[in-house]
Amino acid sequence: MKKRDLMLVMLFLMLSQLIFIVLNGGKLIQGDMTVEMTATLFQSREFYKVNPLTGFAYENGMPTRLKVLSLPVIYAILSGILHIKPIVFATKIVPVITALLTYLSFYQVARAIYGEEDERFQEKRLVFMIGVCLVLYVGAMGLGYDGFNLLYGGYRGEAIRNLIVLPFALSLLLRRKYAPLVICVLAEAGITWTFYGAGVTVALIVSFVVLRFIYEKFVKKYLEGENA
Repeated sequence: MKKRDLMLVMLFLMLSQLIFIVLNGGKLIQGDMTVEMTATLFQSREFYKVNPLTGFAYENGMPTRLKVLSLPVIYAILSGILHIKPIVFATKIVPVITALLTYLSFYQVARAIYGEEDERFQEKRLVFMIGVCLVLYVGAMGLGYDGFNLLYGGYRGEAIRNLIVLPFALSLLLRRKYAPLVICVLAEAGITWTFYGAGVTVALIVSFVVLRFIYEKFVKKYLEGENA
C-alpha cells in the first residue's frame, strides 16, 4: 500500500474510534468511582473537605492519598468552568482527549523505533499506528483490556496511565531522554488508584535501564566478538 492509502486507513480507524467513544463512552462502566467522585465534588463545590464518595464532610480531613488523586478535582473544576454536566464531561469529552493523546504517545514510540526524520520509514510508522488502532479495537471486546478502557472508560486514571503515560515514557527511554521521565512517574501517582497497580511507570523505567545495561555490557560485546 502507498503512503496515502496507509494514511487514509489510519485516519479512518482513529475517526471511527473517536465516534465510538462519543456514542458509547461510559455505557458499560456503571458506578465508576472517578465519575461518582467528580459528580459529588461538582455538587458540593468543596474540594478536600468532603468525602467525594459520600458527600459528607471529613472529620479528620481528607486522606493524603485522595488529595494526590487529582483527576476528579480537575474534572469537577473544568465541568464548572465550561458549564458542562460532570458526567458528560468525564465520560464523553475526556475520553476523546485521552484517545487523541494515546495516538500521539504511540506515534512517539513509532518515531523512536523507526527514526524521527527518516522519510524512508514513514510508511512503517503508519503501519505501526494502524496496528495500534486494531489492537485497541480487539481489546475492546474484553473487560479490563486497554482497548476496553479507552473506548468505554477513557476518563479513568488506569486508561490514561496505560495508554498515554507508559507509551510516552517508553518513547523517552528509547530516545535516551531521562529527565522528563520524572513527570511520567508523578503523573501516574496523581491519576491512578493504588488497587489498579502502583509504580508501574517506575517498574518500566527500571526494567528498561537494566535490560539496556545488560545488552550493552554483555550481549553487544558478545555479538561484536562473533562478527570480528
